[in-house]
Amino acid sequence: ESHRRIIVVECMGREAGFLTLHAGLAGGADTILLPEFPVDNDELLHHIEKVHNENKCAVVAVSESITLPENGEVSRYTTASGTHRLGGSAEATASFLAKSLNIDARHIVLGHLQRGGSPNTFDQVLATTLGAHAVKSLCQGESEIFVT
Repeated sequence: ESHRRIIVVECMGREAGFLTLHAGLAGGADTILLPEFPVDNDELLHHIEKVHNENKCAVVAVSESITLPENGEVSRYTTASGTHRLGGSAEATASFLAKSLNIDARHIVLGHLQRGGSPNTFDQVLATTLGAHAVKSLCQGESEIFVT
């Protein structure tokens, strides 16, 4: 909110939007754009403008393979080796929103940052402990309980 701009966050997912959907819901995105649903430019612009006017900021989560608002094509980029890959949707969407609404819009690509790291010792011990308590509860005939 302090920066009074639109932030467009590109999430992993290739042709499926479930990662973007869950990341957008968990992160409180104002709009979530998925490859399974075509972008309605007028509806997108109206909604983002309304949200920005009310909150002085807006967060848009986009999947890497959405149909771009500006040209209706799937966003792709070329790697240094010449390979074409899906991606670039956040940059293209931020540019479209900035030009259309005359509001500062920035983008960020989460990419593999979204995956998280390998479990550490604490994570493994916690999972084992909770699993052991769950099995013990089942063996004692308990069900529909929350193991802590």
